[in-house]
Amino acid sequence: MRLGLLGGTFDPIHIAHLWMAEHARDALSLDRVLLIPAERPPHKPDLPITPFEVRYRMVELGIDGSPGLAASRIEQGVTPSFTVETLQRVAGLHPEAELWLVIGGDSLRELPTWRDPDEILRRARLAVLPRPGDGFSTDELPPVPAGARVDWLDGPRLHLSSTALRRRVERGESIRFLVPEKVRAYIEDAGLYRASAREEGGR
Repeated sequence: MRLGLLGGTFDPIHIAHLWMAEHARDALSLDRVLLIPAERPPHKPDLPITPFEVRYRMVELGIDGSPGLAASRIEQGVTPSFTVETLQRVAGLHPEAELWLVIGGDSLRELPTWRDPDEILRRARLAVLPRPGDGFSTDELPPVPAGARVDWLDGPRLHLSSTALRRRVERGESIRFLVPEKVRAYIEDAGLYRASAREEGGR
């Protein structure tokens, strides 16, 4: 099995996340890409995050039955969520699988600061999609960590962030077409990210 892993907070998931997963699946002939919401990302220890179940549901709605993409609960209850430990758990569940870690170019730059990067590189290939703001393109690729097995992906670069989308909702602005329609409807119906929800201690 050829298995891709795309992790993130997904607060909310948006079309750039989904495009990244689908592009990696297609370009690398992966059997499946797991989209893995983090319970608590190590780099966001003090920031308020929407509850896991809500973010997991948005991932499910975003995928909406797309073949080859699947939501994963493997980081549920794990805090903080370290990539190396997730790879170890996935390898334990799928010992026959060849693993790809799907990341953006910004994450490639930060990889040496992650927990046990050598073990990450031992367990998985990297599927890297340069993103707006990375400071490099597929014509000017940065050096990669020693021992890294990298597959460079090229394609449309969508400049979106979950932070910007939350702020748009808080200001009462539309996020239609920036997230899948079922995700947008879920956010609206649940009252997520509204200023009134934040004042009440919610998201």
